[in-house]
Amino acid sequence: MKVRWPVAFLGTLILALTLNVRFGRAQTADSLSGQKTEPGVVRKLIKKYYTFSGSFGAYGELYQTTAKYKRLPSSTARSTLNFTFGFWKFQVPVQIVLSTEEVSYRQSFNRFGLNPKIGIFTFHAGDFAGRISQYTVSGISIRGGGIEIAPSWMRFVVIYGQTQRAVNDPRAMTYAFKRMLLAAKLGFGKRNKTFFELNFVKAKDDSNSVNLPDDSTKIHPQENLVLGANGQIVLFKNHLRISGEGAASVYTLNLRSDKVDKDQINIPDWVDKYYTLRLTTRLDYAYRGQIRLNTRRFRGQAGYQWIGPGFTSLGLPYTMNDREKYNGNAFIQVWPRKVILRGMFSYSHDNLKNQKVKTLKHINYMTGLMVRPVQPLTLNLVYSRNRLENETNLDSLIYWENNIEKKRQLFDTYNDRVMVNGEYVFQWLKLAHTFTLAYTLQKSQKRQTDVQQNNFDSQMITAGYNIFFSQKLNMALNFTNMDNKLASGTLRSQTYGFSLGYNPMIRWRNNVSVNMQKTQDQTSVNYTLTSRFRITARSSLNLNLYKIDFYDPVNPDREYKEHRGALSYTYNF
Repeated sequence: MKVRWPVAFLGTLILALTLNVRFGRAQTADSLSGQKTEPGVVRKLIKKYYTFSGSFGAYGELYQTTAKYKRLPSSTARSTLNFTFGFWKFQVPVQIVLSTEEVSYRQSFNRFGLNPKIGIFTFHAGDFAGRISQYTVSGISIRGGGIEIAPSWMRFVVIYGQTQRAVNDPRAMTYAFKRMLLAAKLGFGKRNKTFFELNFVKAKDDSNSVNLPDDSTKIHPQENLVLGANGQIVLFKNHLRISGEGAASVYTLNLRSDKVDKDQINIPDWVDKYYTLRLTTRLDYAYRGQIRLNTRRFRGQAGYQWIGPGFTSLGLPYTMNDREKYNGNAFIQVWPRKVILRGMFSYSHDNLKNQKVKTLKHINYMTGLMVRPVQPLTLNLVYSRNRLENETNLDSLIYWENNIEKKRQLFDTYNDRVMVNGEYVFQWLKLAHTFTLAYTLQKSQKRQTDVQQNNFDSQMITAGYNIFFSQKLNMALNFTNMDNKLASGTLRSQTYGFSLGYNPMIRWRNNVSVNMQKTQDQTSVNYTLTSRFRITARSSLNLNLYKIDFYDPVNPDREYKEHRGALSYTYNF
């Protein structure tokens, strides 16, 4: 029998609230009676060595729109349970996530994981977030198992599991092969001090997990092996830190491609024991370094990284390879809390091995000044430039005009931005007031030989006013005017905002806001209501209501109304 999500969500919510009320009454009765029961020996032992804590959450959402395309599903329900059971030095963290967003033609959304800890040992079972290093395994969810051994002077980690399940459904946007991953780490030294680590990861797809022909051009089963090392040196009482990492990868794009003829390129026989080289296999490497300096009035860092065009790790959500990058930033307190300077610089480019015709450089820098002449007034001045340019004159796009093939040189883009803002906090009529004002000027240039008008200017003025009538009532007004100068003329956009916060009691907070944005003939009005009620010191109930009205008299078919409501419950124990 199929149970609809509102029934399941409301049932779970009612059960949680019932338990919450029962526990709350029991605690209240004990406190009112003023009597304390002397615990027995067993109870003393349990209280001393046994711990149990965590949180439970239930979330439900309804969505409706008159637009042609829906941004969200009509209904969503989600429940989470995180708790840690402890006895003496043994701890077992557990994570459970269940959602109606779980479908067979996408990667799994539901989660169930156990992460018991005892002393220097940590075990993983089920779903967990694996991390080895920046170039090997990071930012992915693993369904499997693992162990970590971490005494004060070393670390040993082994994890194994599935990082991608097979998706063989025509409703899916892309197919996916089942992928298994094995990773390990051996490190020496404390992570917050000087340390050195060796890293390993191997991932391989199951070629038989998806029914696609061998000559399919949609996706291919892949294989990957990465070996690396990373470390850090800490000097001068943590004021100076030098860190870095290097890794080499062997990546096969298609496991169904032919094997490499070992006799032609003199590959040792022992290589086949660990990795099978194929015609789609490529080898490359990556490395990075960073230096950080932290003093009482200065904080700064400088970094460098080089990622080869063939470097790939299947232990990462994605790999941005073929890139060399320099970056740095600084923060200087010229006069503590009065005058502060900050800056940032970044330069990167691709085509590291001169294999591309279409190449790109990215240069970005920013400098800022903060001045506080008096305590209530704060002023900021920020300038930034973002520059994208092509490295060679051969870069071009081919297009057709009147059945004639033409070439257009790819453009370079320059974005300059200046922002000035201020904030003034004052008292008037025994009420607290805050006034903010900001002005932003942005100039964009697209330098391209055969385009006559390629500039874009934007000016934006933002003003905000907040008044606090009391601890229970506050109000905010804001206004934004943006003028975009295009080749066809000036496009003006204005936004008016109003919000009111009302907190009748400490445990109950409410806010309602209305924002209207008008751009030429189009108008969008957003309504928002948020309410949070703290039932007890450990539990709370949250309500969020949203409404959008979009009007376009010139194109009535584009007009729509959108409603979204969400109710969530959280209990900490």
